Amino acid sequence: NNWLAAGVVGGCFLVAILQGLGVVNVPEFIQGALYTVGFTLVIQFYFRKKEGE
Repeated sequence: NNWLAAGVVGGCFLVAILQGLGVVNVPEFIQGALYTVGFTLVIQFYFRKKEGE
């Protein structure tokens, strides 16, 4: 599950870099939604994996 978390964090980081460079213009509420969705996916994935063990 570490690679999934790293992917989500990396994706958010990439968006933040592009935003900072002015390549993309992402409203703050969309950024917040992306972080929330990513965090939720990581949590769900983690607990599903624990249940399967």
